[in-house]
Amino acid sequence: MATLEAGIPILNNHGGTRGIEIALVGYIGLFILQVISYLLTNVLVLLAGALDTLSDVFISGFLLLALHYARRPTDPTHMFGQARAQNVAAFAVAVVFIVFVSFEMIRQAIPRLFQQETVVMHNIPIAVVVTALAIIITVIPLIDILRYGSHEAAVRAQLVALIEMLLAYIASLIALFLVERGYLIADPIASLIVAIFIALSGIYLIRENVPYLIGKSPSADILQKIKDTAHSVDGVIGIHDLEAEYVGPNPLFI
Repeated sequence: MATLEAGIPILNNHGGTRGIEIALVGYIGLFILQVISYLLTNVLVLLAGALDTLSDVFISGFLLLALHYARRPTDPTHMFGQARAQNVAAFAVAVVFIVFVSFEMIRQAIPRLFQQETVVMHNIPIAVVVTALAIIITVIPLIDILRYGSHEAAVRAQLVALIEMLLAYIASLIALFLVERGYLIADPIASLIVAIFIALSGIYLIRENVPYLIGKSPSADILQKIKDTAHSVDGVIGIHDLEAEYVGPNPLFI
């Protein structure tokens, strides 16, 4: 039996971890700013953004812990390492996305669709500035993670969360410009769009990580590379009963 990295480049640990750390710090500051702005403006899309950001505070912290845990060395009770901790964390993130954040946004937005005449919003320029700032805060860790690249599940989960947030904030910014021009219904519609983005991100993360948790085999190409590598060793005359399974996003148990 053996383990290897399946020909996949190993992540620069500093880069992957730093991107999540930058996102976590940015989320905390952004959440406080969004809550204050919502109280000043009564713009629902800011509350939707604040709920999204609050979930991302917990998500980033959870992913960061999982990333450190997954990189711990092997021990007698985890002979092939603990890389699957990242897949567990990413799966938990997906559940939070779908069950908590997306559901709460939908619950808040649907009544607003039918109550436009009773909704009073103030200080729309404040909401615009905060949303534009949120886009900048989201782009910084996104660029950092893309710069280093990663095959680790925790970093990919953070990348999905950042892309989802960026799309959501762009939709929110468009809605705010429409609200400023009197189209109040744009606010709950944008909130629903944000909720859909979040739900789709959660579904994507579930599809990405469940195979590793229940046991995912490598592709035929990787199995052939393993055979070719074994055949290249002097003294090897044949290979039989080759079986392999991912122990995490990268390592293979063979």
